Amino acid sequence: MGVKAQKTLLMVSPVPIPEAAKGAPVIATGEKIKLIVLDKPDIHFEQKITGYVVVDPWFYEKLIDCWNKNN
Repeated sequence: MGVKAQKTLLMVSPVPIPEAAKGAPVIATGEKIKLIVLDKPDIHFEQKITGYVVVDPWFYEKLIDCWNKNN
């Protein structure tokens, strides 16, 4: 006998998309898409991420700074 554990990565947004993100591409499909964890390319999974904004990793810090300055 054994215990089988299933892990799910849950992606949430605690805040609305900042004004600075206007014009950024947004995930439009309601289907699950293949994803990896940036620093762990061997971890593959599929998840629905409809409505998430697509940004380059270098822009992420700037997006957070902008949000923090305006709130």
